[in-house]
Amino acid sequence: VSLEAGEIGANGLALRLRDIPVGVAGGISCLLASAGVAAAFAAVSGNDAPTNAQFLEDRSVGPGTLVALLLLIGVATPVAEEIFFRGLVLRAAARRYGTLIGVIASATIFGLPHALAAQDASGAWFFPAVTTIYGIVLATLATRSNWRLGPAIVGHMVINTTGVLVAVNA
Repeated sequence: VSLEAGEIGANGLALRLRDIPVGVAGGISCLLASAGVAAAFAAVSGNDAPTNAQFLEDRSVGPGTLVALLLLIGVATPVAEEIFFRGLVLRAAARRYGTLIGVIASATIFGLPHALAAQDASGAWFFPAVTTIYGIVLATLATRSNWRLGPAIVGHMVINTTGVLVAVNA
C-alpha cells in the first residue's frame, strides 16, 4: 500500500483521549512479547535473559532521583524517540516504499542502536531483537491511528516507565 503525501497527515503530535488506552495496551503487549523472547532465550541458552537494569549502579535511589529518572526515561525519551523514529523515519520510509516497508525499516533502525545496552555477546542480539519488536508495535500504533504519534508515545512511556521501576526494584 503506498501513501499519498496528504494521507500521512500533519497532526502527528495530536493526542486524543482514546490514544491513552490504545497506547497502554500496545505498551503492555510489547512487555509481554519481551517476556516471551526472554523465556525463549532462557530455554535455548540455559541462562537468564540479559537485562538493561545495569544502567543504575545503585538501586537505592531517593524519591528525587526516581522522579528525575521517570521524567527523563519514562516521559522525555519516549517523546523524543517517537518524534524521530515514528514521526520522521517511519513517515519518510512509508512515503517512499509503502507502509509495510516503512514499519519494518523504522523498527529495525530503532532496534539496532539498542545493541549498545548489551554487556555481553548474548545481549548484542537480544536487545535489538526485543526493541525491534517494540518498534513494530509502536509503528503499527502510529499507522493505525491516522499517523498520530499519541498511541506510540503512550505505549513507549509504558515500556520505559516499567523498565525504570523494575531497575529500581531489581
